Amino acid sequence: MLFQRYDDADLVAASQTIILEQNYSQKNSKWLGLALLLFLILGLIALKFKRRNLTSSGSKENISNFNVPNEITPFSVLGLLRKIHKEKDFPEDIQLQLDESIESVEKQYFDREDERSLNLKNIAEEWVNRAV
Repeated sequence: MLFQRYDDADLVAASQTIILEQNYSQKNSKWLGLALLLFLILGLIALKFKRRNLTSSGSKENISNFNVPNEITPFSVLGLLRKIHKEKDFPEDIQLQLDESIESVEKQYFDREDERSLNLKNIAEEWVNRAV
């Protein structure tokens, strides 16, 4: 039986067992351990900074969370009022006033029988100021 192997791009004759040209020694597990330790330390540092940023930006996010919409429409104002209703814990009397504002916008723009006019921008600004 003829045994051959590739030497670069050429086929050359070979014996059944060959000696490898590369020297493969045992793996040095010390480097692997150091790399894993370094990765773990960097991960913990990144996690700590991320948590710090989340806690510091949490209060800023709540303040900027409620903005008067750029385009004042019944839908945008109702969306804002419902978002404030969902995310803010007002005292019961103020919560009732917010419910009344939502109901008045719904009746004005989505009930055919109601003919009065509302200033949507004033309603939105009032509740954003109360929420912040």
